Amino acid sequence: MAADEAATLMTIPLELRHNIFEFASVRPDGPNKLLRHWFEKKEIARIIAHPSVLVNAQVAHGGDESENSEDEDNDNDGVEDEEEEDDNDDGADGEEDGMADGDGDGDGDGDGDGDGDGDGDGADEEIVTATATSIQTAAPTVSASPKWRHITNIMRVTHCPPPLELLLTSKTLSQEALDWYYDAAVLRLDATAGFAHITFFEESLQEITDAAFSPIENIRRVEITFTWDTAWLRASEAIVDIFQATLRERAYFVVKILKRAPELKEVLIKWYDSANDDEAAGFKVDVLEPFNALVANIKLEEHFLAPGEEPAAKSVMGKRRLEFEDILAQNHNFL
Repeated sequence: MAADEAATLMTIPLELRHNIFEFASVRPDGPNKLLRHWFEKKEIARIIAHPSVLVNAQVAHGGDESENSEDEDNDNDGVEDEEEEDDNDDGADGEEDGMADGDGDGDGDGDGDGDGDGDGDGADEEIVTATATSIQTAAPTVSASPKWRHITNIMRVTHCPPPLELLLTSKTLSQEALDWYYDAAVLRLDATAGFAHITFFEESLQEITDAAFSPIENIRRVEITFTWDTAWLRASEAIVDIFQATLRERAYFVVKILKRAPELKEVLIKWYDSANDDEAAGFKVDVLEPFNALVANIKLEEHFLAPGEEPAAKSVMGKRRLEFEDILAQNHNFL
């Protein structure tokens, strides 16, 4: 039956099969966080494999404060509601006790006190024992470091890979689906993202490149963004040589990583700058020169601000200027 279904699918035009592959690969969360989740799963697997590092791991409820603040507020609201309900219950209990005291005297009070004390102590002991047991037996729940949320700013893919069920249908369909995926998917790298965080940028790229069955190993299309701000660097008190050396190092590192992609076919470089004079053009050529060593079709897409034009705050250039200003304010603190 499976063979007949595969044969039927193979008889339809290739373009329609590609449409089926694309539809079957759609995921509710989309592709933007696929690589972030890959890093998170790798870290959790390392923690589980080496329990001794659990002390340094992030335990449950220890996530990013900014991401969990809303949940904490909701939890606090719930606690306040419960406290209000407890206060109301205490008031009602007090009224009932008062009514009981007024109705009965003597033996009734004595018996009630004696029985109540005995039962209460036993119940308290059971609760304490049960709580202690649950604390001892509860297994810690670990979560990945919140630092991986920055991965989406550095790298992401534009398509989700075909589902496992499709790849297991037949060898022919599996190869065809993978061919479709690597022809369609684009790995987008921002070579200047988190410009001050050199270590995180390089270690992240190195880890995903060195991994067995890396999600970028067979990538064929890459889009790389360089965002520079020559006008601001000239007008500021920043040490230009440090900024330029950092950008050159990032370009070399990206090229080194891409050389390990044997099926690489297309590289689109997007260059953004606030100046386009001879000096700025010369620096651009110097930075991008290592990409000529790649065995791929290299395309360059340039974007410049007009002379005297200020970048919009939320634009690509505007965000880069804010980051450069922050680096200068931190006294060129590259990590």
